Amino acid sequence: HRPQILILDEAFSGLDPVNVELLKSTVKELRDEGTAILFSTHRMEHVEELCRQITILHRSNTVVQGEIKEIKSRYPREQVFLGTIGSVEGLEQLSGVKKVERNERGYLIHISQVEAAQEILRTAMTQTTVEHFELKEPTLNQIFIREVGESNE
Repeated sequence: HRPQILILDEAFSGLDPVNVELLKSTVKELRDEGTAILFSTHRMEHVEELCRQITILHRSNTVVQGEIKEIKSRYPREQVFLGTIGSVEGLEQLSGVKKVERNERGYLIHISQVEAAQEILRTAMTQTTVEHFELKEPTLNQIFIREVGESNE
């Protein structure tokens, strides 16, 4: 059966990881074959993986709509991921750095201006080997929270 329109409401709720992957694969196949899919979910990571066009609703009103890539381009890049061999000192003191979170994979650095990213990289390279550096685009989860979060209640 190859439907022209498929409506999925919280389709991944209650599924184990194996079945989530099977369903995602089927949805992608149908999408790529031209099926129009109306996908209702609160799981933004699934939206990012499966959808091309989205609408975010809040109290039945559209707050965000369009192609995912275009939507993300409207929001500032406010995080840098830095993966290094050794530790890096002084990141908190750099201009434009709001907060530094260290974890087992590296540093997640919150910035207030995109220019701070280059200074973070320069600082890290003077102290250790940089294995990964990424100026992260906002996730749909972050965009959803910004547009629909408690401050907008």
